[in-house]
Amino acid sequence: MINNWIHLFINPVYQQDDNQFLQAKNLLRAFLFTGLSSTSYFLISYIIDFSHGVNLMIMNMIGFLLLTLMLRFRFSLDLLGNLYVLIGASGVVGVIYFSGGLNSPILAWLAACPPLALMLIGKRSAMVWALLMIVCLFFFAYLAYIDFPLPPNFNGEWEIIFKVHIISGLIFLTFLINLVFNNTKEKTRKIVEEKNLELINALEALEGARVALEKSHDDIVLANMELVRQKEIIENKNRAITSNLRYAKDMQNAIMPNPYILQSLFVDSFYMMKPLKIVSGDFFWTTRVDGLTFVAVVDCTGHGVPGALMSVIGNNLLKEAVKIKKLSDPPEILSFLHKGVCAALHQEETASHDGMEIGLCVIDEEKRLVLYSGAKISLFMAKEGGVEQIKADNQSIGGMYSGARKEFSLHSIPLDSPTRFYMFTDGLKDQFGGPSGKKFMLRRITQTINHIYQLPMPMQKSYIAEIINDWMKGEEQLDDITIVGFQPNHQEKSTPSPAGSGFSLLANN
Repeated sequence: MINNWIHLFINPVYQQDDNQFLQAKNLLRAFLFTGLSSTSYFLISYIIDFSHGVNLMIMNMIGFLLLTLMLRFRFSLDLLGNLYVLIGASGVVGVIYFSGGLNSPILAWLAACPPLALMLIGKRSAMVWALLMIVCLFFFAYLAYIDFPLPPNFNGEWEIIFKVHIISGLIFLTFLINLVFNNTKEKTRKIVEEKNLELINALEALEGARVALEKSHDDIVLANMELVRQKEIIENKNRAITSNLRYAKDMQNAIMPNPYILQSLFVDSFYMMKPLKIVSGDFFWTTRVDGLTFVAVVDCTGHGVPGALMSVIGNNLLKEAVKIKKLSDPPEILSFLHKGVCAALHQEETASHDGMEIGLCVIDEEKRLVLYSGAKISLFMAKEGGVEQIKADNQSIGGMYSGARKEFSLHSIPLDSPTRFYMFTDGLKDQFGGPSGKKFMLRRITQTINHIYQLPMPMQKSYIAEIINDWMKGEEQLDDITIVGFQPNHQEKSTPSPAGSGFSLLANN
């Protein structure tokens, strides 16, 4: 019956913890039992005309009822236990006082308080209550020693019944304490067993996790070893590929005209290349045949190895056109290159779109003329009047429409005053960078030339290199970059530096 009232009287908070729940249940049983016992003693006291006992038992019943109700609220369980022992001990001491002192039949109930405190609260409280009961016992002994009158205030005819009731109650209390202790011990044992089982399961799970972790560690070690092995393989292959590419670059450089040839043909000149990869699809080409000087800047399809292979084809076709075929007309040379690329790549059969862009100048110093034709690479010329762009034809060498004959425009430029010429591949104008991450564009190329063309060519090269590096900060290079600048019929001329450098102007554009 008591178990059915547990959830009614005990606060749900205590029910969440096994130890608190067990202590709360023991308190509830004690409150109910002593409440019933107090009712029984109330009846006996009434029968034997023990008015003080009646009053004390009423106080006990009210106290135990209040304690039962207090279990519903979040009071400290130890506090409730001590209040319980205090109410019970007060009733016992009061009854002893009014029923004969040391001669009272209820004196033995003093011994019940420490076990109750031990059962409901703990060892420390039990020791305190044992000490208090000893003090009470000495108090009554002292009263007897000084012959303080403590006559029994009940009808002596019922003394035997009163003593029997008290002794049977004490026996029942002893039995109850023993029962509760055994019940508590059993429940504690079950709780300990459950906790041990949980601990064993946790240890087994932990052991399983440790084994799995060791296996994972071994797997990771093996995986790391395999990664290290694969890394070494990749590094070895990368070193081999890089070595081969550097060797290919040396071969490409050996095949192409030496950049120093440009300086021997034009004292006032510069050549700059910034390849995207080790080998490049851009190249410049120059030679002198029969009094004519040829200068070309070529951008082959792709970059890296594919572009480098195309550059070898372009170099060989230029040599064949100029040195073997003795062609000197720029449009004719470009048409020859177009046919040669289409034939070399079998483009009519394969539909390959590979090809090249080129800007070609033929300088006739005797006639003081520069003849220019271009396939998507324009020519810039700078002199006292400013910078002028001579636009190339918007068609490439090879690629689409490989079967059709391509006609290229001829531009004749008289050398009536000192003039400097520049040709760029599209790697510069298409390069992203600057404060806004935009393309460099032809407008900035024109501005750059306009601000540096009066400087000596080596200084111009340094300025352009600085401009490119500043522009590309934070951006990856997208394509090969090749730039050639030269001045035919070089004349000694002292010129001041421009008011501002190209890169400072470009930073604001």
